[in-house]
Amino acid sequence: MLCAIAEGLLPAPDAAIFADTGWENPADLEYMEEHIRPLASRAGVELIVCRRSETPLKKHLGGGLLDSSPASLGKPLPPMFFRQPDGSVGKSRQKCTGEWKRDVINHVLAKRFGKMTMRRHWVCFSTDECARAQKPSVANTPPLRKFRFPLLELKWTRRESIRFVERCGLPTPPQSACFICPLQTDGEWNKLKRERPLVFWRAAEIEAGINDACAEKLDADFVAFHRSGARLADVIFKDGDSRRLFCDSGDCFT
Repeated sequence: MLCAIAEGLLPAPDAAIFADTGWENPADLEYMEEHIRPLASRAGVELIVCRRSETPLKKHLGGGLLDSSPASLGKPLPPMFFRQPDGSVGKSRQKCTGEWKRDVINHVLAKRFGKMTMRRHWVCFSTDECARAQKPSVANTPPLRKFRFPLLELKWTRRESIRFVERCGLPTPPQSACFICPLQTDGEWNKLKRERPLVFWRAAEIEAGINDACAEKLDADFVAFHRSGARLADVIFKDGDSRRLFCDSGDCFT
């Protein structure tokens, strides 16, 4: 969307905001600093990076990975996979998008622009994601918050949006996601393991920590980041598998 603003297709907003969960894929952060921040500066748009760890919202357990609400105390915020007694793989409820991104962004915007100020949020959903614009969390918004979907207005698909970025002289952008996201494809896990081995094994360590903390709460022998229910360290990834799973509140791979 910043490219469209820089090219005069859209007016400049007051600010662009990005929520750093603390587990962002390093490739995303590098692209933002090398390309997005300079582009925002040229377009006259302030880029705000808000970090979950610096936002005084709910104090989650397990370094921010486990739920602290009474109803789900100690359960994982990311959607974890686990083997069920009948051998099938179950998936826990996903709450990370709301807790790590939406709530953090709303807190920072309210602090910056005021709780009672009318705010118009531009959301970069492409035409491939029309259904996400109709979700209750978007449709049933407070009176002082309105949503706008510029890419839907331009009728751009995700592929067309990427091509426009490339025509503006920028490298192909990576899909934004956490490196621990259980909804990644096998190809994405394999790429992380191959190109960023230290980050991959850090994800395996985090998986083991979540398992130690909450496998019993989910009545599981092991809770896993991979859809097979197996430990990351034991998975043989299939590069041809491009099936992405979707979380309960929309996915982060924009």
